[in-house]
Parts: sequence; C-alpha cells; structure tokens
Amino acid sequence: MKATEAQIEERMPAWEALSDFFLDNVLQPDDYERIAQTLAATAYTEKEIEDILIGEVCPACSNLFLIAGEWAGFDRDWLKEKISPRIGKRPKFRSLFILRHPWVYARQWNKVKTRMSEIRTK
Repeated sequence: MKATEAQIEERMPAWEALSDFFLDNVLQPDDYERIAQTLAATAYTEKEIEDILIGEVCPACSNLFLIAGEWAGFDRDWLKEKISPRIGKRPKFRSLFILRHPWVYARQWNKVKTRMSEIRTK
C-alpha cells in the first residue's frame, strides 16, 4: 500500500529528527534536546518511533558504506523519496538493523528516548 501525502507529512518531523543519528558528525546536547522535543510533539508512541527508526529511517539513511557521508543534514525531498515507500513495511533484513542498533545509533536513541519521556510526563 502506497503512503498518502497526509501520512508522509505526519511522519516527516520524525524522519527529519531521527535522520540526524546518521550524520557524520557528533551530536551535541542541544541536538539531542531538539530531537527529543520534535519526537515528543508527535502522536507516535515510543515503540512506534523506534519502529520508524529501525524500519524506515535506518535503511534509508544508514551511510556507513558511503565514502563520503552526510554532514549537513538530509534533504527533506530526499527523505520523502527514500523513506515514504517503507511506511508500513517491515525491512527485509530487520534483524540486520536491530543487530547494528547497539553500535550505530543506540546511544543516541537512548538519550533521546529518556529526554522525550521526561518531556511527555511534564
């Protein structure tokens, strides 16, 4: 099933925020805060956000195999083109992304998840 424009626009803030985990630079405390604030403002549960991270953003944005990674941020149109076909689909190699989780983006996700939870409980 193809994603609707409404579904894509609803997910875009999460995609943009989570894609920062895959930039070739070190996230700073204000980056973590911005990402957590953005995700906390979405209607998605923590589990849904993690599923979006693993099933949609990671397969599209993981740039470990590129010679020159992305530094400035992923283009919104590029994110839309690469990620929207993944909505509602389980990645073929989900276990690969879960196995990569601990050393690719787990630290970032855990920091953001903790802060997002704090924001939502205020």
